[in-house]
Amino acid sequence: MQSADQRMLPSSRRDADVSESFWISLKYFNYYRIAVAAVFLLAVLIYGDMLNLGSYAPRVFMGAGGAYLVFAVSFQVVMRKWPRMFNLQLSTH
Repeated sequence: MQSADQRMLPSSRRDADVSESFWISLKYFNYYRIAVAAVFLLAVLIYGDMLNLGSYAPRVFMGAGGAYLVFAVSFQVVMRKWPRMFNLQLSTH
């Protein structure tokens, strides 16, 4: 829980208090998300029906997997271009 002094600090000061290791952990988590989405999409594209991935609704599976990949890549771009407001970025991931 934040103290009253921390809540009154401007956001730039609070961001300075966030350790670099937190940002690195968030980046690795996002790389993992990109890899998982890519593996599932490639498995469906390469093996088709042999793996039963998305066999009940293949279009929904491909759409959800594609959207997940797009969002993960978008979050990675946002983290690289605007490395501030760690708590907000962590919450949106």
